[in-house]
Amino acid sequence: MKNWNEVRMLILTEYDEKKHMAMERRDGEARGKAKKVIQLTIKKMKKGQDNKTIAEALETDEAYIRSIVDIIEKYSPDYDEEAIYKEYFQKH
Repeated sequence: MKNWNEVRMLILTEYDEKKHMAMERRDGEARGKAKKVIQLTIKKMKKGQDNKTIAEALETDEAYIRSIVDIIEKYSPDYDEEAIYKEYFQKH
């Protein structure tokens, strides 16, 4: 069994800052894209568009839009974007 100092040194030596920053950047970009899709989906839902129409307009998968719409509908008619983001990111 390794002692704490050995474990700590192993953790510190295996840390790769460039990989970590690249992962953080990818995560941030994915979150930003998802937020934009959520915003646009809300706008299109307010106009009465259905999932298929929204998916076609956003050039994305209808199942993906359905998963977003399922969350957005819970917050209708106020559409609290922060609450929607929070729930979406907890599930994805």
